[in-house]
Amino acid sequence: MVSVAVTGDKAVIAKLGRASERINARVAAGMKYTLMGMQATVQSKKLVGGNPLHQRTGALSRSVHWDITPENGIAVGRLYAGGETAKYAGIHEYGGTFNIPAHPRVAAWLGGRGIGRSMKVKKALRMYRGGRGRYAQAIEFQSQIVRAHTATYPERSFLRSTLAEWKDRFLDAMKQAVTSTLGVKA
Repeated sequence: MVSVAVTGDKAVIAKLGRASERINARVAAGMKYTLMGMQATVQSKKLVGGNPLHQRTGALSRSVHWDITPENGIAVGRLYAGGETAKYAGIHEYGGTFNIPAHPRVAAWLGGRGIGRSMKVKKALRMYRGGRGRYAQAIEFQSQIVRAHTATYPERSFLRSTLAEWKDRFLDAMKQAVTSTLGVKA
């Protein structure tokens, strides 16, 4: 028969109990540091220059935030985007298909050509009012019905891809927080 006796187990349990608040504080600090880095990566690399998204207004970039909340004694960190200013964040992240119902649209025509992206209606009206040159023509407004259709957007992950890229750094920061608090070498 083999018998094993463990000595010092109560001291280890007491030490871990005293260290738990310090461990939680250091884990939260390490989490804060890495989440701030992830946010900066998303805003400076993922949402600029077309990889994976082009920046137009900057609303999506400004909507990227992080937070840390305690849940059942555990710090839970989130990196998220969207909200009221960028409701479209989810469709960029996950992709998807929208069913667009039939709806009316007003098209403007200047001298037989449509006024679209190349010339804004305001600019055309201003030029027409001036009454000079080739734009001294009537602007026609025509109501059209756009038929029901679908719009499919591909997945262009900017948050999940960043989380995957930062996974090892994040885990190292958490490991460092625990081991440095306990005075143990990793």
